[in-house]
Amino acid sequence: MAVRNKAVAFIPANKRPLLFFVSAEETGEFRAQNIQLYNKWKDKNLLITFLQLPGIRHFSIPETPTNRSSSVHIALRELMDI
Repeated sequence: MAVRNKAVAFIPANKRPLLFFVSAEETGEFRAQNIQLYNKWKDKNLLITFLQLPGIRHFSIPETPTNRSSSVHIALRELMDI
């Protein structure tokens, strides 16, 4: 049951673009889980961007889109083609 409920076992039902953000300050296991998910889904003909954010804590990530020079802000603008 646990394996069936893992996100990595899930395949997106559509081909909408996805952005994965993870703090570089997270534990190795947390980063590894996100990298595993990215690697599994990138081969499914999906537009996926994966960003490891150095110097940013887990709970600070939602604030990064408002900083115009942040990689998150830039990735979101590219995704929206603006």
